[in-house]
Amino acid sequence: QEREFLFKEDEKWHQVYDITTIGHEFGHILWCDDQTESIMNNSGNFKNIEEFKATTGGLVSFYMDNDSKESTLWQAVLRDTIKRAVGLIGWMEVDEVQPYYCEGLIHLSGLFDAKVLQWNNQKLSIDMSEKTYEALKQWYIITYTSLGQHYLDKLDASLWLNQFATKQEKYFLPNNAVILDFVQYYFEQYKTIGQELDTMDTKENYVV
Repeated sequence: QEREFLFKEDEKWHQVYDITTIGHEFGHILWCDDQTESIMNNSGNFKNIEEFKATTGGLVSFYMDNDSKESTLWQAVLRDTIKRAVGLIGWMEVDEVQPYYCEGLIHLSGLFDAKVLQWNNQKLSIDMSEKTYEALKQWYIITYTSLGQHYLDKLDASLWLNQFATKQEKYFLPNNAVILDFVQYYFEQYKTIGQELDTMDTKENYVV
């Protein structure tokens, strides 16, 4: 489905790119001044919430723009959010990109809380209905409002991050037991098959 979207609906793909990727870069500038990072980074975790803040700034802007023609893209944006959240688990042990891994853990909190994702007996269920999407939107708006206030108050970043994940020895892990089980299972799978390439499919299958 994602390859069909990429190669056959390229205009819409670029719109989603604007919402997510360009939105992420724009989100970095919000709620910050020249002292924010130095004050909030006392425990060394500022970047570990900043990447989530950036991505979610773009998402919340999209969620709250009800008159936008882009509102019809909600399923594509939701698929992108799921891909990002799950894919970032693979970076668990890469220190240089720990902020993105932590971002993924926070996204997963929302996806599971809204029941977009459910994990039971090593089976991941995905529900992209309007009901779960609306629940996820509300989760993001409430969570982002909380994060924005945390920035305005210039509180230590760890206080906010530790609502979702806690450092266990070297790496952050989810506080929620179900999400923790999923993350650990996925990471083991990633270590086993995560570097395999799909050589059975090609661009020519989609672009004539």
